[in-house]
Amino acid sequence: MKKKLAVIACTVSLLISLTAGAAHADDAETDELVFGTASATTTVVPKTMSDQEISAYGGSGFRAMAAGDFCNIVPGQMWKRTSGSGYRFGTVGGKPRMANCTSGVRSTKLESYVYKRIGWAQWPQVAGPFVSRGTGNMQQLSVQYICKGLDQNAFQVIIIGTGTNSRGQTSVGRDSTGSYTLSCS
Repeated sequence: MKKKLAVIACTVSLLISLTAGAAHADDAETDELVFGTASATTTVVPKTMSDQEISAYGGSGFRAMAAGDFCNIVPGQMWKRTSGSGYRFGTVGGKPRMANCTSGVRSTKLESYVYKRIGWAQWPQVAGPFVSRGTGNMQQLSVQYICKGLDQNAFQVIIIGTGTNSRGQTSVGRDSTGSYTLSCS
């Protein structure tokens, strides 16, 4: 049951609205949703973040809604990837996805970045961007960090989701897996 609750907690759904209508967000500065503007389809993620900055990228259960078309960003979990066994120290990663897209969604994009905590409160980007495009629901299978040695670190994947509906309206949302402590071996 604990494992299931952890999965639910880490599978935070961020609703992406694809209408030009007004957005009703819990905290627009935190979730940074942009509605109905094609020019707002790019979100820049910093190369290095502090603990406070990286925690603002989600994993806290926030949700934003507006009427119309939408998709959920599902960050999923991080783990030591068995597919990385061909590398000397293995890999860690995840499989974020877009889910529950309404029928009006015509194109989707997921852009994911892996961050690793080093030193005191520093999170440099260590892998990515991993970019996947689709026509609705999809899952990224390529998100991984190739371990450089035998160590244990905190890792986090930041996910930027973009969707466009049949009327050409585009929206951007973001979320994160939250922090996972994983061993490279």
